[in-house]
Amino acid sequence: PDQFFINKTSAGSTTSLGGFGLLVYFEKVGNLATVTFSASSDSSIMVNSKICQLPAGYRPVYNSFFMAANSNGSVQAVIKLATNGQLTVVNITGATTAITANYTYNVSTFTGASIVNV
Repeated sequence: PDQFFINKTSAGSTTSLGGFGLLVYFEKVGNLATVTFSASSDSSIMVNSKICQLPAGYRPVYNSFFMAANSNGSVQAVIKLATNGQLTVVNITGATTAITANYTYNVSTFTGASIVNV
């Protein structure tokens, strides 16, 4: 698989999180990509916080939304993965300093059918 990491020092201006707690792992196999991240901040992670930006080739064809949570699951956030690769917090149930997530999505415009064995 095609894979790489982003950490706090390589995320550059594409993150608005303070502190040193950002690790993002990307993997792509065929038309499917998976992003796994652990993000934290010296202050609370708020709505519109930028987590990181995916490079070309790992970006979705359409905007996607998925859930992230803190370590015990008591705080949940909705994350937007935009077509420009930016991961942004769009909703959060409460102030938290850390959230994690794992999300798999399509990087192709293929819309064929799936075969399901019943």
